[in-house]
Amino acid sequence: MVVLDAELPDGDLPGLIAELTRPPLGAAIVLLVEQLSSERAFEFLRLGARAVLERNDGSADLLRAIRMLAAGEAFLSPRVAGLLVDGLHRGGWQPRPRTTDDLDLLTARECEIFRLVAEGRTNRQIAGSLFISEATVKSHFNRIGKKLRIANRVQAVILAYELGLITGEEEPEPGSR
Repeated sequence: MVVLDAELPDGDLPGLIAELTRPPLGAAIVLLVEQLSSERAFEFLRLGARAVLERNDGSADLLRAIRMLAAGEAFLSPRVAGLLVDGLHRGGWQPRPRTTDDLDLLTARECEIFRLVAEGRTNRQIAGSLFISEATVKSHFNRIGKKLRIANRVQAVILAYELGLITGEEEPEPGSR
């Protein structure tokens, strides 16, 4: 895990994040930012950060982020999450030109796991619904990451959004119509 200041003097932040998140290191990045916009927060997540906080978010949020990343999850402070929601409501973040052809690289099981991860399911939930072990879910997700060039769950959600697999709108409950 690496706690990184986004305001590197004369630094190549995208290159540094790419280098740190790439195997064999595969570090989880906690990014601290001085001033943040929704566009900038989204770009940091797209680059591979697993947690984005503003410097003034406080030590409690930083500790919470570190614990969550250590558990394999991602973290956004409430303020950063609010910025991202506001950006989505304004119609920001148009999908990058990637196609569902990218998914042809995946097996049927990997596609299923990718979709469940993109929906926000935990490894435990996925394992329970597919009747497999959590270790198997992790193994599948590692292969998915290599095939789709994503480093973490946040990037999986972003890619699924970009490919139109998820919309950010809630699906109606079965039988609720």
